[in-house]
Amino acid sequence: MKMPKISVLVPVYDVEKYLRTCLDSIINQTFKDIEVILVDDGSTDGSGVICDDYAKRDKRIQVVHKPKNEGSLLARKTAALKARGAYTVFIDSDDLLSNPDSLQIMYDAISSERVDILQFSIEFLHPDGSKTVADDSTWFKVYTEKIIGEVNIIKTCIDDHYNWCLSNKIFKTSICKKACKWIKDIYLITAEDCYAYFITAFYANTFKGLKTVPLYTYRQGSGVTRFKNLQLDRFSMFCRENLIVGWVKEFLSAQKLTETYKQIYKEILENLSKRFLHHTLWRYDQLENKYIKTAQDYIFKYFHATDVFEILHETFSQLRISQDKQCHDILTIKQDIERYQQTEQGLRADIEAHQRTEQGLREDIAKHKQVEQGLRADIERHQQTEQGLRSDIAKHIKTELRLNQRITFYDDRLRQIKDFNIGRYLRTKVLSKVSVGKARERLKDQYQYQKHCYRLIKKGGE
Repeated sequence: MKMPKISVLVPVYDVEKYLRTCLDSIINQTFKDIEVILVDDGSTDGSGVICDDYAKRDKRIQVVHKPKNEGSLLARKTAALKARGAYTVFIDSDDLLSNPDSLQIMYDAISSERVDILQFSIEFLHPDGSKTVADDSTWFKVYTEKIIGEVNIIKTCIDDHYNWCLSNKIFKTSICKKACKWIKDIYLITAEDCYAYFITAFYANTFKGLKTVPLYTYRQGSGVTRFKNLQLDRFSMFCRENLIVGWVKEFLSAQKLTETYKQIYKEILENLSKRFLHHTLWRYDQLENKYIKTAQDYIFKYFHATDVFEILHETFSQLRISQDKQCHDILTIKQDIERYQQTEQGLRADIEAHQRTEQGLREDIAKHKQVEQGLRADIERHQQTEQGLRSDIAKHIKTELRLNQRITFYDDRLRQIKDFNIGRYLRTKVLSKVSVGKARERLKDQYQYQKHCYRLIKKGGE
């Protein structure tokens, strides 16, 4: 089956009033190479029937029906895991695409910019039917510079107050699927975009924002998290937003981050927690008086007392939570308890450090004992060697004495032999001289005889 270029993902829950308008804006796009995945999140009205009706009319639409409502986070996750397109667009079922060329413009932009995430312009549809374009003074302002590196993308969109909304962006499907492996299966309908976007952006390397004609229409006052008279159960959900910080910490702890990145993300998450607290306190002031005490318990269940005091004194000094002396005393006690708990944690950390040090020393002692045993063994071997050497020296001394005795003996013999040979030599010399004299006498006599004969011969010839 051919893969579509864009997957359009739509979570649906009890929006039969707006759903047809949303789906018409999608299927009537001039860009046709799409798939549409509708996740009916346990709707109790006619939304599920409408989804099936559109799926029969358009083969590009597939519907997933959930037996119960699990929240928009899991509805989007279900759709993203089924997506086959190269790029993914998220659309809330009470919103719509602004014009028939929206998807074409999105596709051309992300293809030409070659980025993992591309942000575009949107417009607001007010309850009275009027529209206004989201400009830089709104939450949906567009960051027009290209960003490289996941930490820079996250810091810009979350820490620097550019929005983390999913609906005004188009994503590479591959990074959405990677993010889905880490997104928890939890019910979440407030700040779910923040949670999903943080993890998705972690797998992105490039981001670009373009100020375009409005491509997406955000319907104000109609979403599942909108309220006129804030009730306690809704307020508790806003308090629970701070759990996202802990979930993101769990995700980051599983990644191989350098110490520098760990510190950057720590600061980002601290700032994010304070933003959640700021929003919560703003909503707290809209509660009825009968909910105040329980609401305060919610606040201190999900946020640190020190952060509550800091923001109260900086921004919300007029809130009832700071005007109630009894409440103030309770908060002070909570703050003290939290401070003592932090001190206790520090002491426990010190104890653990000392225990690790003690363990290290014990290991060093064990190693030194092993070395000592080795040295003792070496000393014993050297002592045995020394005894052997002493024995050898004693043997060599005895051998030397015997050799010296033999040398003395042979020296005496040599002297005797020498004396004998000298006497013999002298005797030989004397005898030799006598013999030579005799020989000379004989030769002389022979010469005289020959001379006499020669004379006789010569005389006879005459």
